Amino acid sequence: INTINHDQVQPFAQPEPVSDAEKAAVKFKPQLKVSYGCEPYPAVDSNGSISGGLKQTGKPDGDCTGSELGSQVYSRSDWYKGKWAIMYAWYFPKARQFFYKYFYGHRHMWQWAVVWIDDPAFDNSTSSLRLTEDTGETQDLIQWDQLTDAARESLSSFDFDESLLNLDKIKMPLKDGVFTDKLKRSYPFSRFREILN
Repeated sequence: INTINHDQVQPFAQPEPVSDAEKAAVKFKPQLKVSYGCEPYPAVDSNGSISGGLKQTGKPDGDCTGSELGSQVYSRSDWYKGKWAIMYAWYFPKARQFFYKYFYGHRHMWQWAVVWIDDPAFDNSTSSLRLTEDTGETQDLIQWDQLTDAARESLSSFDFDESLLNLDKIKMPLKDGVFTDKLKRSYPFSRFREILN
């Protein structure tokens, strides 16, 4: 898989939504507020070239305060246990964290969030919100099925975890297998009943 500089990845433009699933993903697209570290960047271009990321050294937001080409949020949706799940994923070229007295970091990071609704076809859905005084930003949304085949294949095949024995467990959250596992782990309904079964 071809890798290119993190600031040379051309994001996908957000397509006009057509299906109920696409409209729901656009409607519930979250704002993202970054208070520490890198801003989100596109991870892949239409040809399937992947961001090479950044070394963990330097300032937490060094060389990653935002791409001049634009940013990106990815999503994938599906039914899970009678609910419609919309997972949003953001890519960051590097991550740095303070662990005890030391900084720890790595190249590449994915963060994700799931919005659960009853049905993507409902026009009168409402949201449960947690209020904040901080204003976030939105990025152009590209959904899993809207990606080019080359981009989807690269996101599915590329190993974003450069740690020894993949100990950091950095995986593209929307790819097959990982997507379902993350839905299972984030499913907020009837957790107590699931534990008992």
